[in-house]
This record gives sequence, structure tokens and C-alpha cells, in this order.
Amino acid sequence: MPRRATASAVEADPEEFSPAIARMSVARPVSLRDVAKWAKVSVATVSMVLNDNPRISRATHLRVQKVIDQAGYRPNRLAQSLSSRYTRVLAVLLPALRHGFGDAYFGELISGICDKAGKIGYKVMLEQAKPEFIKGREHIEIFERRYVDGILCLGCNDRHHFLSEFVDRRYPLVVVDNYFKQWDLDHVVCNYRAGAEQVMNYLLQLGHRKIGFINAALEVSTARDRQDVFTDRLVSAGIALRSAFSRRRPM
Repeated sequence: MPRRATASAVEADPEEFSPAIARMSVARPVSLRDVAKWAKVSVATVSMVLNDNPRISRATHLRVQKVIDQAGYRPNRLAQSLSSRYTRVLAVLLPALRHGFGDAYFGELISGICDKAGKIGYKVMLEQAKPEFIKGREHIEIFERRYVDGILCLGCNDRHHFLSEFVDRRYPLVVVDNYFKQWDLDHVVCNYRAGAEQVMNYLLQLGHRKIGFINAALEVSTARDRQDVFTDRLVSAGIALRSAFSRRRPM
């Protein structure tokens, strides 16, 4: 297993710096100042490279990153979060479902979030909006204690009244795959209404008259959108609504 580079390892030009030289000593872990010295830049420049600051030229960024990679330098994320405004940690908040983490729908979303977060240097923390979590105001405390930079809220619905506390945007929160008319919150959502219209138009054009519909609970705005399209398209086509053909999936 390769040993980490150390401060006494080398006084080298970045172009000649190599992992072999960096492994010469294990006196102590490589520091930010060591990287700056080997790359012949300031400590501030190394810090800006680590934070992808656009003020740094591409040539300097590549030179510093080469030293970081070859020396095996690992930034202290805790120290970075204490000295800056950001923790580089995101919270994913799930509903209080018994098998929420085993749900295929949430699993796909969490997988995508973790993949993207990792690529941009973020860690992901998972939480559930259980009654004790909300009662203890932990959804606010994780910001006040600087545990996270923001929350991605999955599976939320009209019954999650704690979301109203994020309307003032003091704490960053984004609702995923839903939206709320009663609360002005940032959200990312598919156009389910347009999708439902395409499906209904297609089925009706094929001549189908007995069309079944399985929907989510109506506490979810996107579920109401789909329900409205289903009802409107049947009525406009002169087809009687049949309750036996509709089912709702409980929350």
C-alpha cells in the first residue's frame, strides 16, 4: 500500500515532482503549505484551486493539481468548513416511511444525487423527517450547527408543514419531484401534466375506452396534476368516469 507523502520528502520543481519522490519519507502528512512550496505558489492559491475558484488560471490550476495528486495530499474538510462558509455536505431528507431507504424510487434518486455530489466534491447525509426529527427542530439545527450547506427534500407532501419554515430562504432547501402552491420553495420537478396528456392522447387515439389509472396520494401536487389530466381527457372524450378503474397508492 503506497505511503503518504511527507513534508521532508522533496524540494522539487513541479515538473519533476513524482509519486516516487513523495514516498521517500513518512515523517508527517503533507500540508497545504508543502503543496504551495512544491508548486511554487502561495497558500491562498492552493486553497483557491481546491475550491475551484475561477480566478485561478488553467495553467496554474493544472500545475497545483498535479502536485496535489502526486503528493497524495488530502485536504482537511473539517478545517475548511470552519474557515469558510461551506461544509460541502448536503442533506437528503426522506419521508418517515418504514422502508424508505429500501424503496426503489428513492433508491434511484439517492443514487443519482450521490453520484453527482461526489463529482463536485460534496458528501451526502441521509435523514428522515420523523416526528421526533421535526419536533426537535433538527431540520433547522443541521444548518445552525453548520452540518450541511443545503437540503434536498424527497417525497414531501402537503402534510409536511415544517417546509413553511424555509419560505424565507434563510436556509437553502430544494424540493425534488414535487412543488407547492402554498409555499414558495425552490423545486426541481418533471412536467407530469404534459406527460399525462401525451399518454392519454395516445390511448384515446388508439380507440381505448376503458382506461385504468394508478396514482399517488393526492397530498402530492404532481399526483393531482396527473389526476386532473386523466379526468379532463376522459370527460372531453365523452367517456364516463369509473371509480373501479382508478386506484391511489397510499403514502
